[in-house]
Amino acid sequence: MGKEAFARLKGRWSCLQKRAEVKLQELPAVLGACCVLHNICELRNEEMEPELKIEISDDEVVPENNLRSMVAVQARDYIAHNLLHHGLAGTGFL
Repeated sequence: MGKEAFARLKGRWSCLQKRAEVKLQELPAVLGACCVLHNICELRNEEMEPELKIEISDDEVVPENNLRSMVAVQARDYIAHNLLHHGLAGTGFL
């Protein structure tokens, strides 16, 4: 997910602006729900109230590394492959 897209999600859903208060195993469902609801709002052209829009600042953002190691790329591809082929990709977890 792009940095700008996640910033928009955090702007709309305050639960994404702080440390998660849900169990780690429930976090994908919460994030998925936020994405689905956000997409519904976008499709309906629903704007956020101006007073709800906040400036997103994240001091804990790790600088983006454009030079990915081959090991990291292989690990990512392995995880993606397993998610896709074991029915865990998309919104099936919701």
